[in-house]
Amino acid sequence: MEYHLLDAVTNSERTYFILPNYCDYPCANYFIFNERSQCYFQGRPELLESYENVSKRFIVISNTNEDNFKQVLAYHTEDEPQVLYLSAKRYGKTSIKGDLLTNEKVVTDIVDFIEQHMMDDL
Repeated sequence: MEYHLLDAVTNSERTYFILPNYCDYPCANYFIFNERSQCYFQGRPELLESYENVSKRFIVISNTNEDNFKQVLAYHTEDEPQVLYLSAKRYGKTSIKGDLLTNEKVVTDIVDFIEQHMMDDL
């Protein structure tokens, strides 16, 4: 499965990672993905170069600590990571309910984030 995900990212023009926050950092699955990616790239520098050239954006579902995410995500991109932080608190929601996307402003912010970065990549 990991190889399929990395192939999809490596062969794309733009990739969006959507990450939930658990204890101020991405979830364990994100770290597993990172660690196992070493096997995919090991001995194949052309794949790593292709991966690094893909435009990456990040949508983080988090009520706390944006700086931790910036540090964790920095290795995916040469520039400052482009991150949209969606805080349930900011949108008047309770994160445990999982209903963040029922807020129209959240949907608008996501669409704006995607459209803005599509224009930046042109």
